[in-house]
Amino acid sequence: MLYKTDSSYQYKPVETSYLVLPSGGRAELVLDFTSIQRDRVIMQNILLQNQLILNPTPSSTDQIMSFTPNVNSKKVIDQPKLITLNPSLGIFPFAAKRLEPRYYTLYELKDANNFSNGVLINGVHMGVDSDIFKLDREYDLYIINLTEDTHPMHIHLVNFQHYKKAPIDLDMYMKDWKRMNGGEPPYNMKPAVMKPDSYLTGSWTMLDGVHRVWRDIANVESRTVSVFRMRLKYNNGKDFDFDASSGRYVFHCHILEHEDNDMMRYFSVS
Repeated sequence: MLYKTDSSYQYKPVETSYLVLPSGGRAELVLDFTSIQRDRVIMQNILLQNQLILNPTPSSTDQIMSFTPNVNSKKVIDQPKLITLNPSLGIFPFAAKRLEPRYYTLYELKDANNFSNGVLINGVHMGVDSDIFKLDREYDLYIINLTEDTHPMHIHLVNFQHYKKAPIDLDMYMKDWKRMNGGEPPYNMKPAVMKPDSYLTGSWTMLDGVHRVWRDIANVESRTVSVFRMRLKYNNGKDFDFDASSGRYVFHCHILEHEDNDMMRYFSVS
């Protein structure tokens, strides 16, 4: 039973047999051992491909934790009640009064032998371009993943709601995006980023269940557009009790080798 993820309680507890965590993601679970008739239970790290469970990862990280249940099967144990834990998530995503869309591509640089030279946000190195978000606005961040990998995207300062996703025609979008910006990335100035709507190959999937929560990290799958709804406030909608405009913050991939090689973007608040 999943109760909490990253930065808040779930809307309601979610029953699940597995959980997809982004790199650096956190979760609080209640495990039910009452029906398990064995001496040892192993929590495993499993490999996902297109959201299908494959074999456990063949590495030293496939076995995470061992449990030795000591449950008296004759004793009746009450199941946790599926109560509302976080009423503020009753409307998901949160209602926005002054909603502004922003668009970001995730693009992998390749060398002449098709080997990776890193991944960039919007085809630029860190510092070439940045964002300014306003305290009196809400934002839908469209993260357009043009790579063959899933990227755990992390935003500093605020939490967000990952509330929908859709598949995209990667090849067609990438071809038109490069043509619009005059060729191959990396670019040395702010690039144009196209709206993804006309390139979608399927309808929007509205997310719920384990996704109905405030996050600071969320996976953006390959060949997919994910939308994060964000506001410059605390999760409960109250204004910050500090001057958020006095600093500079970052939005980046939470895979260390990616963020250390410029898959990171500055933003500030006004």
